[in-house]
Amino acid sequence: MTKNGPRPRHVNQGIQATNVSAEVMAVGRNARAMSYDMGASSPDEVAQHVERIDRALESLLADRHQLAVLREEVAILRAAAAEPPKAETRSAFERLVAKLQMTGVAVKEVTALVTPLKALAGLLGVSATLLGL
Repeated sequence: MTKNGPRPRHVNQGIQATNVSAEVMAVGRNARAMSYDMGASSPDEVAQHVERIDRALESLLADRHQLAVLREEVAILRAAAAEPPKAETRSAFERLVAKLQMTGVAVKEVTALVTPLKALAGLLGVSATLLGL
C-alpha cells in the first residue's frame, strides 16, 4: 500500500527517457549489470595468446582441412589483436572454440591449447565456462 491507496498492479520498472547513455545498465527487480574492462590487455598480450593457439593447432591436427577451417577464425583473431576487442572478435573466438569441439579435440585435456584459450577468453570478456573450457 502506498500513501495514496493500494499499490497499482502493474508498476513500470523501466526507464522513461528520451536518450539514455550508459556503460552498463540494469533495470527491474533484482536486475544486475556487469562491465568488463578490456583496456587492461595489451595488443601484444592478445597476439601472443593467438600465436600460442595457432602453434598448438598445428601440432595437434593432422587433418589439413580441419586445420585450414580453424585457421580462418585464428586469422580473424590475429587481425583483431591490434584493436580493442569487438563483437566480431568475440564471435570469431566463440566459433573457433565450437569448431575445435566439433573436430573431436579434447580441448580441456590439452594444456597447450586450453591455457591460451582461457586467457584469451578472459581478455575478450567471454565466459570460458559457458564455452566448455
